[in-house]
Amino acid sequence: MAGLGRGTSMRYQLGVPMRALTFVVFFSVTACTTQAPFPRSDPPPLPSKPLPLSAFAVRFTPAGSQTYPPTKEVESRPYRIFLYLSPNSPQVRRDTKPTRPYVTVGTLRFSENWYTGENLDKLMEKHVSEVGGDAVLTWTNYTSAVMVLPGVGNFAYAAYELEVIRYTDR
Repeated sequence: MAGLGRGTSMRYQLGVPMRALTFVVFFSVTACTTQAPFPRSDPPPLPSKPLPLSAFAVRFTPAGSQTYPPTKEVESRPYRIFLYLSPNSPQVRRDTKPTRPYVTVGTLRFSENWYTGENLDKLMEKHVSEVGGDAVLTWTNYTSAVMVLPGVGNFAYAAYELEVIRYTDR
């Protein structure tokens, strides 16, 4: 019995640190995932066709108190692209800098939804122009699902953030 008592005691001594470690790891993972900007909701069912532009929620946060009149043309290629396929570090897809002087107008946030490349192009052109931007400095893509619908195209369930700039040498 003395051997069994000692074995039980040893098991308890090993169990407490393991339970503590499990709690710390679980708490750390939970704390990190709740802080991450990555979309965490399960995607709704895939639409049978691309959604109309009115189906997408867009929020603009100005960089300061300055407002700008709408622009007529918007550059189609962002200077920097960050892609989050998981809550881990982003993948840098493009990292260039504007050659012209600029000011930051603000940030456009497109809420989670099923997007196509065509939707994104139209939404970017419309909203960047409306807030007075000439280009997108940083495009951040938080993708949680990608689907292909034969005969219709590619869909990504994602949220996007666009840092909008305006050239000062116009």
